[in-house]
Amino acid sequence: MMSKLVRGRSVWVVALMLAIGAVALLAGCGGSSSSSSESEGSTNSAETESGSATTAATEEEESAGGGESSAVEAAKAEFEKFIKPQPDIEIPPVPKKPPTGTKLTVVTCPLPVCRAETDPAKKAAEELGWSIEYLQTELTPEAYQATMDQVVAKPPEALSVIASIPYEVIEKQIKELAAKKVPIVAIAPIGIEPNEAGPVLGVVTGPPQFGQSGRLMGDAVVADHGEGAKTVFITDPSLKGVWGPVQEEFTKVVTGAGGEVEELQVEAAQIGKSIPTQVTSYVQSHSDVEYLAFALNDLTVGVPQALESAGLNESVKIVSRAPQPANLENIKNGVEWTSVAEENSAGGYRSIDQLVRAMQGVPLGELANPAGWAQIINSESVTETDAVPTTPGFPTVFQEAWHLK
Repeated sequence: MMSKLVRGRSVWVVALMLAIGAVALLAGCGGSSSSSSESEGSTNSAETESGSATTAATEEEESAGGGESSAVEAAKAEFEKFIKPQPDIEIPPVPKKPPTGTKLTVVTCPLPVCRAETDPAKKAAEELGWSIEYLQTELTPEAYQATMDQVVAKPPEALSVIASIPYEVIEKQIKELAAKKVPIVAIAPIGIEPNEAGPVLGVVTGPPQFGQSGRLMGDAVVADHGEGAKTVFITDPSLKGVWGPVQEEFTKVVTGAGGEVEELQVEAAQIGKSIPTQVTSYVQSHSDVEYLAFALNDLTVGVPQALESAGLNESVKIVSRAPQPANLENIKNGVEWTSVAEENSAGGYRSIDQLVRAMQGVPLGELANPAGWAQIINSESVTETDAVPTTPGFPTVFQEAWHLK
């Protein structure tokens, strides 16, 4: 049953607050659910009817006899790869040490979620000896435009901007800066694709990272359950511009193994408020659901406790992405099941690395919009619970690439 969600300016704040997935610091019962389960497959046109029948019979025999489909095997293989500690990220060296004194402007917002990447970007620039103007915009379209107008009036030599708003809001200013030959990179943008010809040259914390996390969430479910998992994906539909790739890739993996993915719509503004009750009510009315997949770990606040109070905590498993210390503690204690860790501070350094390369005429290539580091975290692989997981090799790999070490 679908229900309309009331949204106002507060959703602008929450949307911006939650858009940065890799570093997010930081839903009642009228929620809606809709089936998004699809099975993908293809049949070779040259295949004979008897051959098709044989294949189908073989698949049935494998299922009945405990054999695993290729989809399950693939999920298990990727799960086994990403449950282990990953190697250091690789950042190739630039031709020469970047010159000091470069005038950089960083545009951020007042919320911790924004500064979680822009503060490291500022620190990286300071290590390079750059001159930094750190601008903070309020969380309205008008304020964003005014701040970007300020940048245009005093154009820097390079710009790193939190762009977790519809691109059209700041498109005019971005193009004006590009016309002034200012290299621009964006953090967690909505509707911006990097292009070697500009106006935005590089992106960090973008769709590749979100898609990778969704795929790994699906891999965890399929590796644990096998075929036919019953899942529900919990998300705020107003934020699908940001979280869409997470849901799409998760659904692809689960349905590819014969599972089902329903959707439960919540309001991010209700984190820790009505979301726990909404999720609990859903589980009570959908007794076959086995996994709760959250678009972001922050949406789980209060959910484990609500499920336990209703006696449902052992009937479902919680999987999500971008774990914070509280989530890691829950995973260690078995209150949450698993989560996909992503890059955090390293994203800010990556944005500066993109600018360094652009200013030295080095093509960004795969570094233009990287998926970045990821690792599946469960109770056996939690190593610490007092901080978000650290990207392997950070920050040394950047310092060495810039010839600072």
